[in-house]
Amino acid sequence: MGTSPQRRSRGFTLLELMIAVVVVAILASVAYPSYRDFVVRSKRAEGKAALLDAAQTLERYFTTHNAYPVALATAGARTFSGENAARAAYTIAIAGGGTTFTLTATPANGHTDPDCGNLTLDQLGVRGRTGTAALGDCW
Repeated sequence: MGTSPQRRSRGFTLLELMIAVVVVAILASVAYPSYRDFVVRSKRAEGKAALLDAAQTLERYFTTHNAYPVALATAGARTFSGENAARAAYTIAIAGGGTTFTLTATPANGHTDPDCGNLTLDQLGVRGRTGTAALGDCW
């Protein structure tokens, strides 16, 4: 009488599952900071675009009124970046009026930019930031 060969069970061992979990954890620990940096950079680009758009609107206002307004709404410029204020990454504010202006983009709605902070742009096109990162990295 022959004995039937033992069947080998199919499935994963605990060790194999633990190795898979460790590999996924390592990949996540590398990918998440990169993703977070990408999100910050893309929001920063949104803020820069809003500053440049507002500056262009102010320059058009200046050509017809020979002075810069003290409020963005006077020139028809938006006070936020993006499509709507509720989801905007930055709020835009103006300081000055008359012959000069300085626009400031401040992170909003839970967005933060620890490297660059607030972004600024004046009537001469001088760009600035309140953070500690190099100006070239922020602009």
